[in-house]
Amino acid sequence: MKQDIFYVSIFIAIFFSCKQSENKALKTETITIYEAIENNGKYSKGNINTKYSLGFHPNGSQRFFAGLVGYEGTKDTTFYEESKQNEVKKEGNKSFIYSPSNELIGVYVEKSDTSFFYLGESFDRPDSYEIRDNKGRLKSRYEYILGELRTYTNAIFNDQNLCTYAILEVDYIPTGVDSLIYNEIELAKRRVEKRKKLIYEAEYTFY
Repeated sequence: MKQDIFYVSIFIAIFFSCKQSENKALKTETITIYEAIENNGKYSKGNINTKYSLGFHPNGSQRFFAGLVGYEGTKDTTFYEESKQNEVKKEGNKSFIYSPSNELIGVYVEKSDTSFFYLGESFDRPDSYEIRDNKGRLKSRYEYILGELRTYTNAIFNDQNLCTYAILEVDYIPTGVDSLIYNEIELAKRRVEKRKKLIYEAEYTFY
């Protein structure tokens, strides 16, 4: 289950990374998440919570993944051969993403300032969604499999509108599965325990 969460989360990260950087071909992306230490309302970096790096071929297909900190069993870099690009078929506000073998990977749905991503073809609930401002800059992201809503505050963006720094406000939003496992008192306790602030840093290189 832990590995399933890891792979789905990384797949979504790869998808949105490529979606965000359509103006230039993204070469590498390295994300570092730190614990946030508060002092008189200001935040500084504590220990590294997670760190990973993604690499891409010039055509946008994944070149490597390196789980550097916080990913069990992913300390070594895994390289991938350059593959054909996934095919995207647009229908209205929906983008259907197909693998080179013509299998449906997921569906990307845009509604106003919110972009929803569904793995597979089920529209029962989104696996992830992002909210952006009118310049396309990230404001918040929710991942169902983690039950986390991350709001990007004090954010800094590069000229590609990719976030390079932010203080993340993390809130726990119970999933349907959580509601079956925990009662209301336990859910309320988890909301408090999982609420936290983190510091996000990202470095990008382009072709």
